[in-house]
Amino acid sequence: MSKKVKIITRLVDELTSWLLNETYTQVDVSIIPMDEGIELRFVHYNSTMTDKRIEEIRSVLNQERQIEMESYYWPLIGESNDEESLQLVGRMTDTAVVERFDKDVT
Repeated sequence: MSKKVKIITRLVDELTSWLLNETYTQVDVSIIPMDEGIELRFVHYNSTMTDKRIEEIRSVLNQERQIEMESYYWPLIGESNDEESLQLVGRMTDTAVVERFDKDVT
């Protein structure tokens, strides 16, 4: 398995685990290869997250990307507490869009 695939599976695992811990409801995941990288889409159905919590998540996931961290720290995703792992995911991604649609969060 390539390093790229391992990183993607770790990111998907971490975000899925985090969402299920936040509210144990249905989560759909899509992995979409694109010319300029990859897009990961998550839909968390019937989420009970508050608007304040969604804004906190948006802020954590949209930290400035730190490419040098990817080489050294990607194996640690999922090895620390939820908030620390989420921050690490945020430092390894370019952008994240977090929105509420009725009761669902994407």
